[in-house]
Amino acid sequence: MEKLGFITRRFVSVNPSKCIGCSLCEFVCALEKEGDPNPLKS
Repeated sequence: MEKLGFITRRFVSVNPSKCIGCSLCEFVCALEKEGDPNPLKS
């Protein structure tokens, strides 16, 4: 029998009313997805 693989989707939940424009969410996204803290890769 074949083993089925599942992909875990991760996401950053942001409350726009609390956003101060610090770009921390972009930094964390790029670091998690690319292993590089470059917001251009988020």
